Amino acid sequence: MPKCPAAGRGSPVGVWRVRYFREGRPIADQVEVSAIPSCVAEAAYATSRPGLLPVEPGPEAMNSPAILAELKTALKDWAPGSPAFTVNLSHLPMSAEDHQVIDKAVGEGAVYIISRGFGNCRISSTDVRHLWRVQYLNNAPTRLMILNTLVVSGLPEEAMAASEDLEDSVARIKELIEWVTQSWELPAVELQS
Repeated sequence: MPKCPAAGRGSPVGVWRVRYFREGRPIADQVEVSAIPSCVAEAAYATSRPGLLPVEPGPEAMNSPAILAELKTALKDWAPGSPAFTVNLSHLPMSAEDHQVIDKAVGEGAVYIISRGFGNCRISSTDVRHLWRVQYLNNAPTRLMILNTLVVSGLPEEAMAASEDLEDSVARIKELIEWVTQSWELPAVELQS
């Protein structure tokens, strides 16, 4: 599968430069105007499995068995267009073993997104199809995690540009294209030998 790094930094919201690579060589370079580049969902889907990874909770696991049961049900019930199902790990009493059990059951995926603003939001795919980690960190130098969630959805809404921001960006891109097109209407250049 081609690699697809997408960068939106310094551009209007929802405007992405998407570059595809195969074996380290660029095979496509394009601008995409969308809530999120299509390659993000493709990469998360293609590199994940359909269910939780098998794991055996130990004696110190308090809440992870119940959380995994909820996630299994939510994953089984998920369909395109379904509302997101969120488990807020920050508000549950969790032992160190609970965290290890959940980490083993969900694994790590291929997609990692950072959204910067008042605080940082880390969004990453897991090794389970349609299961994402969404973590909020404060802006302090130590970057303390203030919210840790698991989200069952096609793509978490935290990763996508809001529709009103996207509409504004589309209008700005159209203006830019018109400006560039008009600016490049130059008189013919005469070459001298």
